[in-house]
Amino acid sequence: MRRTGDWLKEAGFDTGTSVTLKISEGGIVLMADTDEVRELREDLYKVKQEVRGDESGDA
Repeated sequence: MRRTGDWLKEAGFDTGTSVTLKISEGGIVLMADTDEVRELREDLYKVKQEVRGDESGDA
């Protein structure tokens, strides 16, 4: 067992890496997001912000 966090970096988890978390019976899995997943999350966030603006009558 390593005493440093180097194993996280080696597994693709650099500082600031977004992750997908999956919880199942008896375990938790963290997966580093791909560039495609990050772009989709950003697009989804933008759409949600636009919808919230429309709902408040800002359209």
